[in-house]
Amino acid sequence: MKGNNNCLEGMRCPKCKSHQPFRIAVTATSLVFDDGTDAFDDVDWDDESWCMCAECKYQGHVKDFKQKKGVKK
Repeated sequence: MKGNNNCLEGMRCPKCKSHQPFRIAVTATSLVFDDGTDAFDDVDWDDESWCMCAECKYQGHVKDFKQKKGVKK
């Protein structure tokens, strides 16, 4: 698989080199009712958000998973 080209663009696990999936701590907006929530709307994260590779369980921050410019995928 080649590198990601959507919301995970430039990301790869620094340990096992997997391109996805990742667990990321996000901030989300949802319409909340007494009996539950609606689907999530705006889901955001940044370079300081916690991130874990689903393949090898390596943990760090999103910035740790971003490839440096000029590095082959």
